[in-house]
Amino acid sequence: MKQSFLKKHILKAICLLGLISSLGILFTSNKSKPATTGAIKTRVSNCIEDFKKDLSRLKKVAEKEKSAKSINQKLIVARARYKQMEAYIGYFSPALEKDIIGANIPIIKTDVKRADVSTPHSLQVIEELLAEDSVDYATIVQECLLVEKSVIEWQKQWNKLHLESREVFEANRSELIRISTLGITGFDSPVLQLSLEEAKIALSVMEKDLANYSAFLPTTDQMKNVSKQIQHCMNQLDGQDFDSFDRMAFLREGTMPLYASLLDLHKATGFETIDEIGTRNLPFNYQSRNLFDEDFLNPLYHSRYKTGEQAEASADLGQMLFFDPVMSSDGKRSCASCHKPELGFTDGETKSMAFGNESRVKRNSPTLINCAFQSSFFHDMRAENLEEQMVHVVVSPEEFNTDLNEISEKLRKSPEYIQLFKNAFPTYHDERAVNPITIQESVASYVRSLTALNAPFDQYMRGETNEIDEQVRHGFNLFMGKAGCGTCHFAPIFNGTVPPYYTDTEGEILGVPVAMDSLVLDPDRGRGSIFVAQDQHPALEFMFKTPTIRNAELTAPYMHNGGLSTLEEVMEFYNNGGGKGMGLDVPDQTLPEDKLNLTKEEKSAMIAFMKSLTDTSGLRGRPKKLPAFPVDSLNERVAGGEY
Repeated sequence: MKQSFLKKHILKAICLLGLISSLGILFTSNKSKPATTGAIKTRVSNCIEDFKKDLSRLKKVAEKEKSAKSINQKLIVARARYKQMEAYIGYFSPALEKDIIGANIPIIKTDVKRADVSTPHSLQVIEELLAEDSVDYATIVQECLLVEKSVIEWQKQWNKLHLESREVFEANRSELIRISTLGITGFDSPVLQLSLEEAKIALSVMEKDLANYSAFLPTTDQMKNVSKQIQHCMNQLDGQDFDSFDRMAFLREGTMPLYASLLDLHKATGFETIDEIGTRNLPFNYQSRNLFDEDFLNPLYHSRYKTGEQAEASADLGQMLFFDPVMSSDGKRSCASCHKPELGFTDGETKSMAFGNESRVKRNSPTLINCAFQSSFFHDMRAENLEEQMVHVVVSPEEFNTDLNEISEKLRKSPEYIQLFKNAFPTYHDERAVNPITIQESVASYVRSLTALNAPFDQYMRGETNEIDEQVRHGFNLFMGKAGCGTCHFAPIFNGTVPPYYTDTEGEILGVPVAMDSLVLDPDRGRGSIFVAQDQHPALEFMFKTPTIRNAELTAPYMHNGGLSTLEEVMEFYNNGGGKGMGLDVPDQTLPEDKLNLTKEEKSAMIAFMKSLTDTSGLRGRPKKLPAFPVDSLNERVAGGEY
């Protein structure tokens, strides 16, 4: 069912019923030359009405005809219609976007103490229900009704909305990121693999909507250029097979140049940009021109402190504190004890050394490089920002075994430290600059400065070099396509922070074994262990944050327990379908259990791609000396700690 229907029906149906429909609207609209946002409001409103009719037809077939093949055909039409308004529903209502086309996994809303887990209802749920050996038509009918309910809510929001021209550009640039990161990976169409053809639909309506702004440009050349680039992207997608599609070329030669051109077009119209309308802290830099630019994401977005004032002085101070064992109660271990610069800010251990140097904690140390670009910290995601994460470490009996007040008292005994704190926090004029809040902020500022996004892969994707190893190209295309890695490790950080808005970080249930050669599930419950009994849920059991694969070459061993020793073992684990695919009892595993059937050459190519993401350039590592104390014995402490 999963594949036999595809070749014969899907491409034909989606092109005829979806793409031609959207182009028909384009031709009609150009004749009447409607005005900017009003034309777009009308187009999307008509699309919503048609989408509701598509859902009604789908439901009717499920009720009466009860033919999986016929339902699939109706589903394809409905999905094509949805793609004609995806840019706007994603921009204005991400929650409803999930309810209409979201992944078929439990929806988890959590804070530190509570968890709210709900069942998903979406077109993707219907897609997966149709792939079952025995199709539950009654459930499909119910799913149609629930999706329709979400569409009606979206319609109410859209009708009330005053659409601004700047939002048209912002929504369409976000849609381009969605296509580049989620669309080409099959993220929202895992069974039917409609993503490439549906990307053409989204691009076609993008061209139509932007064409409304031709009158605001000094000449027609700029709009013609954008239209030409959109057509080039569509040509790249035309007739492509999902597994063999060259995603690297599509991004480098297609969507990324277009992303830059849309920014230029927005500015040329004279409409303000989102970063010009206030001081709102955004997760991304709207002025960035490429997904792989070093400044594409904002390292301060997930910070407790949203401004960059005195950031450099604060990070300099934080560097000293990070490597200073005075931070621990025995004066022998520092943050760098478990986060060594030469090991990609990990410690190379299966499980990290505990306080006292005689035992181990239950997990290993994840890399800190690029960790600013995530909304949760620790493997179990229990901290919401770096400042909070630091407090957990300080007070833990297994780590620093102290508290921030005690550390503050010790640091105030150093005139050199007092001056560093005053430089970093000039609102203080004496030793009160040294306090728990400024300590947290300084260490967090240093860790946040550990961004490294200038790997050979990045340079190629930005067009700064024209050479890339063909094995790296092949590995990236597999990662973002056939192997499905890009549906959890999202570009550009290749971690769990979800595009196109990068506000939330996801975790996954993989079924990690004790070791690669073991058929025993690691007993660590991960995220499931941090909630009180009434908030526990199977969807949280054995869940761990999705880490970045950047610098993976430096950060062995892998997984929260160090159970996989090499990248080759990591590839084999995923190739086998995770723990469940290996035969372990993992009922709520979010990783598909189907074997990937990757060849030895394909696995090697993917490892080559991961190694192309290695970059530690420009990171501030171990300081040459630590601030002095009046007590000579303290001045003998070792930067980085003794263990």
